[in-house]
Amino acid sequence: MGLGRDGLRDYVRLLEFLDVPSDEERVHAVCAFGSDINAEIVDELASVLTNPDSSDRKIAGASYVLAKTIPACLSVPRLIQIRNHASQRTRHWVMATLGQMSPASIRLHVNDTDLAAQLAPFQLTSEETNWTRSDQITEMLTFVRKQTFSPPAQQAMASKSHTVAAEFWRIQAGNCTTSRQCASKVVSF
Repeated sequence: MGLGRDGLRDYVRLLEFLDVPSDEERVHAVCAFGSDINAEIVDELASVLTNPDSSDRKIAGASYVLAKTIPACLSVPRLIQIRNHASQRTRHWVMATLGQMSPASIRLHVNDTDLAAQLAPFQLTSEETNWTRSDQITEMLTFVRKQTFSPPAQQAMASKSHTVAAEFWRIQAGNCTTSRQCASKVVSF
């Protein structure tokens, strides 16, 4: 039985896994947090953002959980409390975390017009305002981008296709040596 939402729900122990070297373990750790987290765990995650000894990968994991798993009614007020932290690094991570969240869900908790204006550029990358950010579209875009050749690859494929076609016509036209010879023989067939 695991430590997360489908197991023991021991979120305090799960925090340790936000900084393990293995990408796979970190992914499982951030996905194991459930929306049933209490304020104590929210404080622990927020303290990861404020701790100068936290690694970037641990902060990124905590940020992800605060933004994507925990209900905004718990995470947003806590993030707003630490947004003016002395550390620039913490301030940046707080803004990045709030910026990952649904604009509609944080709108209820952000009464400060300056903060709302600061978050506006981040929110342009949310699913609600940017059609390219939905999970389904992101998967489609990634798939199509992998299928598309870059210009150098297109040139290489075109050159290879031309070579293969020329060889085919040479064989068909009786071993001619130039494209012009091949073309004249092919035409005469």
